[in-house]
Amino acid sequence: MKTRYARILLLLAAAVTGWLAGCGNDDDTLPDEVTAIERWFSRQQIIPQAEAEQIGETRYYSVQEGVYKYVANRSRPGRPADQTGAAQGDSVEFYFEAYTFTTAPAALPYFTNKRSVVEEKMPGLNPEYWSFEPIRAKIGSSSIIKGVDLALPYCQPGDSVVMLITSDLGYGEELTGVVEKNTTLMWIVNIENVKKQ
Repeated sequence: MKTRYARILLLLAAAVTGWLAGCGNDDDTLPDEVTAIERWFSRQQIIPQAEAEQIGETRYYSVQEGVYKYVANRSRPGRPADQTGAAQGDSVEFYFEAYTFTTAPAALPYFTNKRSVVEEKMPGLNPEYWSFEPIRAKIGSSSIIKGVDLALPYCQPGDSVVMLITSDLGYGEELTGVVEKNTTLMWIVNIENVKKQ
């Protein structure tokens, strides 16, 4: 009889412990990620778009569908206005570097299709096993992570885009390779081509 009660108590204790572990600070994850992203932009002296429009500054970030987006070479000669470029249903070809992000990007990417990055930052890796072809993604129906898909509209060929992606638009609760669950991501994307639908 004592053994039976001991087992029930043990099972109950395990269930309560599991329930309590699941009720951690996950509710604070997204606001903490947003704060870290905005602080990083501030340290880089990149201001929000609304402030930039008031003072005529071209070095700014925007928030597009929840993704923080900075076009590093926005003011290059001949670049069309932001309202043009890639749109829903268009195919976009790009090279990228993908980093995890806490208060700044990790030193090494967790994935890339840029040969120069593998050769310079990851010298111990054998590039023979990597694909260095551009990603081809159709906006709105691609297999890339949601945050990248949401940030591609309005991108122009030649754009160098920094995308900071909160975990809910990245891998979320999934452990994906070396990327822990609820991890903010930074993708640095170089747009090669936009094929209109």
